[in-house]
Amino acid sequence: MGYLYKSVCFADLTTARQHYAADLLTQWGNGSTVMRSEVVSTDFTQPTYTLCTRVDGGPCSLIDYPFPTLAECDFGQGVALSTEMFALLLGFLVVVWVSSILYRMFWRPYDPA
Repeated sequence: MGYLYKSVCFADLTTARQHYAADLLTQWGNGSTVMRSEVVSTDFTQPTYTLCTRVDGGPCSLIDYPFPTLAECDFGQGVALSTEMFALLLGFLVVVWVSSILYRMFWRPYDPA
């Protein structure tokens, strides 16, 4: 069982939350004012994270937010899909190989002599 974030199925909840937190790093400006926000939490097993917002590089304003609920997904589904594709490719190669044997068996070049 895994957790889905941005169409990627992660093996565990903490890894999915780390990728979510990494996407929250933003920087924007309005005239000469520069604002920056980033996650300063390091424990992603907790249900909340701490966001630090700075204006013009000043002191950090800390606010706690809850992590969003991430959908569950089947982490082994990629392996199952790869196995199915391998079986299809192998079947196709067998058909091509048998066709080439049949072609060589029944096709004889015309020899009038």
